[in-house]
Amino acid sequence: MKQRVMTGILLVVLLGAIVYLGDWWLRGAILFLMAVSMHEMYAAFALRGMKPVRAGLGLPVLLLLALALAPAERLMEGALVSMALLAAVGIGAVVLRGHVDYEGAASSVLPLLYPGLYYVLMFDLTLGGGGMEQRILFALLFLVPSMNDSFALFAGTALGKRKLAPEISPKKTVEGSIGGLIAAVLFAVAIPYLIGAMYGVEATALEPVWKYALFGLAAGALSQIGDLAASLFKRHCGIKDFGKIFPGHGGVLDRLDGVLFASLAAHAFFRLMG
Repeated sequence: MKQRVMTGILLVVLLGAIVYLGDWWLRGAILFLMAVSMHEMYAAFALRGMKPVRAGLGLPVLLLLALALAPAERLMEGALVSMALLAAVGIGAVVLRGHVDYEGAASSVLPLLYPGLYYVLMFDLTLGGGGMEQRILFALLFLVPSMNDSFALFAGTALGKRKLAPEISPKKTVEGSIGGLIAAVLFAVAIPYLIGAMYGVEATALEPVWKYALFGLAAGALSQIGDLAASLFKRHCGIKDFGKIFPGHGGVLDRLDGVLFASLAAHAFFRLMG
């Protein structure tokens, strides 16, 4: 437990520094985490006995090329083309093995969608602006799923009776899920105003409360789905954690499973809706 707490504190400090620096520090960190996460997913499938072609590991490189060769607003288009190309390479390599290998094809392509596509959404968020607004956005993206997870555990331990998904994650309860969602909404409302106060910005200059609250609800729900999705893959592959990069916490996917799904909410609310 002590090791887990110390690692958690160091992660928060490191993450805070990267978000504060922003720009290419933040983009570089996201691309690095993308590569590690996709490696973890491919490795999990390999342990299951599948034979994935790891073409998806080229996605971070192709994202950089797409950003270098086209305007920033065309990144998503370039990312989709890159993902389609890598999927074709992966499936093509499996087909050229000369025998039917559905699991090999599926395990080659799936990491491009999860976690690949969600990292693309996160990477695109770094291009929407800088300064205080970007710091608020990424503070919300990283902290809301974390608070959702923590308070879901507290509420589930104190009040939990009905199992949420017993075969996938036996300890999760409906009551814990509701407690996590309430915390997600409260923290999503509080975080922007706390950061705004640090910058001396009037509350009226920020987005309306309802928008942050709605984001908190959506991000909390999506982060819970992301957590369960990671558990589903781990149970299928017969592993406890995706990796050991963070002592006491597991791998990158173990830490960011909820954040990845919450990036969809962040993209919808703060990129598409301005």
